[in-house]
Amino acid sequence: MHANWGDVATWVAVFVAAVGGAAALIQLRRQGDVLKGEAERNKRRDELLDGQLAELRDRELDRVREQAESVRVGLQLNMGDSHFAYVTNGSRRPITEIAAGIVEPLATGGNTTHHAGTWTPDGPSEVDSYVPLKKAEYPVIRPNESATAWFTPNQLPSDKPWRVIVRFKDDAGRRWQLDDAQHLERAPEDGW
Repeated sequence: MHANWGDVATWVAVFVAAVGGAAALIQLRRQGDVLKGEAERNKRRDELLDGQLAELRDRELDRVREQAESVRVGLQLNMGDSHFAYVTNGSRRPITEIAAGIVEPLATGGNTTHHAGTWTPDGPSEVDSYVPLKKAEYPVIRPNESATAWFTPNQLPSDKPWRVIVRFKDDAGRRWQLDDAQHLERAPEDGW
């Protein structure tokens, strides 16, 4: 018996199919290389965009903190019968709803706060004629002005670590917290 090798037309069809298959494989590899290159470019672009977004977030945080960073808190101990903390607004905009307190840790965990009992304005025209405000919160400190929060001696814990904290709102209504070591952070929503 002899092998049947078919006719010429079949062999031509097989040859054309083989050439077409090889061309398709070459095209597929090229397409894969193009997709790999595009994926690598997309990855680099995403990394670049992530870096730009992080930079924008940092700039926005700096812009948001700018006014609050211009506020200063100082502490004076043993001034007569009282101790006081002074708050100076060095920004170009007023700060409002200013509250001051001495925060001390509790043995059981957490903290307790002794709020200022009296505030006095320290504005240049009010030095000799001020009336103490018997409030826990001072309403407004204008640019380049100060106010003083007064504490009675029994408000200062003698045997525990404590710190003075001042909370205020910037002109955009954001609530900030600043302590006597000038540590600034967003104030928690805890009611004072």
